[in-house]
Amino acid sequence: MALSLHCAQPVIYYLVAGTALTVFVGLGAIPFRRASGGAKLEAAFLLSACVALFACRWPTFLWPDPLNVDEGTFIACAMKATVDWVPWRGFDAGSSGPLNCYVLTLPALFGAEIGFFSARVVGFCLIAGAICALYYTVRWIYGEGAARLSIVPPVLLFSLTKTSDFLSYSSEHLSIFLTTVALAAVAYLARGAGSKSSRVIACATAGLFLAFPVLAKLQAMPIAAVVVASLAAAIFITPFRSSNQRRTELLVSGAGLVAIPSVALIILCATGMFDDAVISYYKRALLYIRGGESVGLSFFFVTVPEYDYFLLASLVVTVFGGVALYSRVKLTRLSLWASLCSIVLLLASFFAIYRAHRPFPHYLLFSIIPVSFCVANVIGLLHQINLGKGRTVLARSLFAVLFLLPIGYAALASTNDFSRQAMVPMRQEVLAIARYAKPGDRMVVWAWRPEYYVKTKTIMGTRDPSIGEVVESFRYREYFRKRFMSDLKANPPSVIVDAFAPGAFNYKDRATQGIESFPLLAAFVREHYTMREEVAGVRIFVANDWSRAAPSPENGPHK
Repeated sequence: MALSLHCAQPVIYYLVAGTALTVFVGLGAIPFRRASGGAKLEAAFLLSACVALFACRWPTFLWPDPLNVDEGTFIACAMKATVDWVPWRGFDAGSSGPLNCYVLTLPALFGAEIGFFSARVVGFCLIAGAICALYYTVRWIYGEGAARLSIVPPVLLFSLTKTSDFLSYSSEHLSIFLTTVALAAVAYLARGAGSKSSRVIACATAGLFLAFPVLAKLQAMPIAAVVVASLAAAIFITPFRSSNQRRTELLVSGAGLVAIPSVALIILCATGMFDDAVISYYKRALLYIRGGESVGLSFFFVTVPEYDYFLLASLVVTVFGGVALYSRVKLTRLSLWASLCSIVLLLASFFAIYRAHRPFPHYLLFSIIPVSFCVANVIGLLHQINLGKGRTVLARSLFAVLFLLPIGYAALASTNDFSRQAMVPMRQEVLAIARYAKPGDRMVVWAWRPEYYVKTKTIMGTRDPSIGEVVESFRYREYFRKRFMSDLKANPPSVIVDAFAPGAFNYKDRATQGIESFPLLAAFVREHYTMREEVAGVRIFVANDWSRAAPSPENGPHK
């Protein structure tokens, strides 16, 4: 069902995880009403959802290696942000915005160490927060019964998946959280209830949360744009006693939308980083999507088994639910708004995934909430049909089983193994690097091996966690090379690691991609550094003025 890393008794782990899922699914399927349990029962249900997620996913928090190379990239940038927080000057996360790195620094505020463990905990919190936001989105439209059932599919998917791209911290997590919270605020507005002050707060929340994705991940902008349109529609379809109230809500929402980008623009101009942000973030993103491969319909159905079954089950519910609803339910103003919003949101998520032109499994994360929202609308409309208590319980139970059995089967059949037996000792090259670069030292890794920064607790000597833009031939390569050398000379690191070696991600050929392939860098290294070790093809260059005591003989240099 899930993973058994570091569990002394795997049976206990499976028992706890299974019990947590059973309680959650049971509470989701039982058609109790708010009056029977009140707010405490609702809180218990949401808590059971979070507990189920945690009970199934916590073993991966302890996995010592990156589950995806991007995970190490964001963590390395977050570590650099604690030294230089200015975006695109202190760190550059590539096609990801700086907010995805800033959020990983939050554990440091509580004295925790920034690393793989803390990053996965942050990712878990963002996913759990998004699911809770989806619950309130549906509840404010269709009621508590539909809301409880609507979050069963995404919780099962996120709990049972064994796909590393769904378990690692990824650039999609923050954008999913932001847009879903904004959607919940919009749903609160669309229902037309609430005091003037609460509606203004909802407008401000929606506006602010929809402004953040532009600095988190540009790929999420189509989704954010749909929620913005839904926000405007929700305000206009709400009957007001005075035009001033509508005007106030529009102004507050608009102010929220422009506040964050305005602050970011001021910071970039004040620090002289505006041009760097335009080239590195926006222009490079345009080149990125133009240079990708075509992503066909099969990508959505044969990439991640657990997601495939989730999508198929959602399709079954939508089709059969639509047939059952045909001519039997009259759409209200609110349900019509919600249905149209869910359809357009789903199309926007698929467009965001397709337009990137990269078949990366973690892109599919963008569609999970929109798919769940579409299913939620079908559930909400079906709730208007009186089936009787017995049939209602049966229908809700069958709905839960429809998602539980196939997703559970896919998880059990998965070949991904994150168990203790699959763990490998810390790589010898990391141990070798740690002999020269101590925690807090500046270091440069010439490759895409950000885990070296994370494992040695060193700080990036340049703003680049990856040197792909410096190595590959494309329009802005000279810009990135000039920037790289400028960073290197401004703050020379104590250690430079040439990690173009077997096992490296993407870049492995020393002959064409090693330090010698960049003449300016090669000359700088020859003048100021001495190679101390070569381990598993990884060369370690140490600054000539390195004053730290030499390693002991038993751990001394070797080649």
